Amino acid sequence: MLKIFEIEASKICEALGDNCIVVHHVGSTSVPSLSAKPVIDIIGVVKDPEKSIQSLEKIGFKYKSEYNIPMRLYFNRSDGSNGVDTNLHVYEEGHPEIELNLLFRDYLRDHPDARDEYAKLKETLLKEKASYEKTNSIFTGYNLNKNAFIRKILKKASFNRIRIMKCTHYAEWEAAKRLRRKYFFDPLSIDDPYRTKKDHHFGRGAVAQEMPKSSITSSMFSNG
Repeated sequence: MLKIFEIEASKICEALGDNCIVVHHVGSTSVPSLSAKPVIDIIGVVKDPEKSIQSLEKIGFKYKSEYNIPMRLYFNRSDGSNGVDTNLHVYEEGHPEIELNLLFRDYLRDHPDARDEYAKLKETLLKEKASYEKTNSIFTGYNLNKNAFIRKILKKASFNRIRIMKCTHYAEWEAAKRLRRKYFFDPLSIDDPYRTKKDHHFGRGAVAQEMPKSSITSSMFSNG
């Protein structure tokens, strides 16, 4: 996969031109000896994310908007010649998700025991029917059930930045509800209408719609 990454990275850098700062290989294919799907994840760090859209579409990438992470531009491209899909995540320099992905990658590279634990977790999840289903979320159970392990590794890797996210995981929705109660509903002595809702996908929209504009992003903070 390293060779394919180098080819893709070269194409991306050329397409972005002076707008490109650096390109990183992340995800499972970036960790030697870790089992992975034939999908390469690439982070492109740019000066101006919006200017990258047209440039990347010209070389075959499809723009998919933020896709859950605010201030990220997400692209996808399928390459029939090598049978590998490319997920491209474009961020402006300084976005916390850049550091998160690099710390997670490097920790698995440097700790074979953690790498093997992650491989076993993925193997187990792939055997479960629920891993292929979506329950009130845009993501499958396979993606959601890796969350606890990823958070554990990020804590060990000393990731301590604030992340801005939409609620797509149970833990994120519970965190959002706690913040809603603490800063909005409890001070007014009224009940949060979504306190008992377990549908975190529905709740994601409710959080954004009910809170003042100045508080929308802070309501979605989740420590990595």
